[in-house]
Amino acid sequence: MKRNDGYFKGKVALERIFLKILNPDIGLAQLDAGEVDYSNIPIGEMDRVKRNAKLVVSSRPSPSLQNLAINMTRPYFQDKRVRQAMWHAIDRQGIVDSILGGQAKVVNSPIFGPAWMGEPQFNKYPFDPAKAKALLKEAGWNANQRVELMGKSSGTKEQMAYTPVIQKQFRDVGIACEVVLADNAGVQERFVSKPDYDLRDNGGGMYGAEPANGAIYFHGKEHMPAGLNYSRYANPKLDELIDSGLATSDQSKRKEIYTEVVRLINDEAPTIFLWVPNSICGYNKRLQGFKPTSYLDNYLWNAEEWSVGS
Repeated sequence: MKRNDGYFKGKVALERIFLKILNPDIGLAQLDAGEVDYSNIPIGEMDRVKRNAKLVVSSRPSPSLQNLAINMTRPYFQDKRVRQAMWHAIDRQGIVDSILGGQAKVVNSPIFGPAWMGEPQFNKYPFDPAKAKALLKEAGWNANQRVELMGKSSGTKEQMAYTPVIQKQFRDVGIACEVVLADNAGVQERFVSKPDYDLRDNGGGMYGAEPANGAIYFHGKEHMPAGLNYSRYANPKLDELIDSGLATSDQSKRKEIYTEVVRLINDEAPTIFLWVPNSICGYNKRLQGFKPTSYLDNYLWNAEEWSVGS
């Protein structure tokens, strides 16, 4: 990218910025060797990168959310007790501690910010296999019902590690779970277009920036493929609340509305919310003026302040 000499704040220091599309392992090796100045850092490589005196490692809570989307068109997921049981079956904190190295925060709703909104708390769905079994029994769950958990074949090392853990924890409570990996095209077809999936390991988004961002994923008019409602969930009462939240500018009123939105989504459990991951990056100390962002895709947000030292 070339410098815009007509930039309204004046001439910036860097004449060019080069963007390189690299395999993550190669990107990390080039960062370590000083061939690139910035790269995302896998959790498992943080300690090693920190030992390089020329590099800085940044870890900040992201506005994104990792979750298991539930296909609400499946007849065997219609009883909310089944969905609640799946939530109780997963040791989310254990996965965060052991596999994600503590670089994430467990959450129980799609609304966890900004500061004025806070993080409304209702059922925290602690890891409780006995509770999960009891809920499944109450719901008349068929133990022979096969459930697929779909993930990307190009997923991170951490995803490849925690997916079989979730599979085992589901099996431990009586849910016959199978892990199915698909490439990007397969995920697009099965998750977005059809739908043809049971559960989908899903992540990203800007949930924490604005409560409407998290709520809109559950609006009845937003069903995929045209909209953002990946679970195909429908609740007219929830739709009314979301519309009200979008229609008012009174912050205190909006907080009341979105707190009720959280209560409904938390109880109905159309999606299993897992955790908010940290955004982890590394950059060379010679890249002066660089400010890490909470959303890794926005790393160029203050590029006009960058300069390169020795």
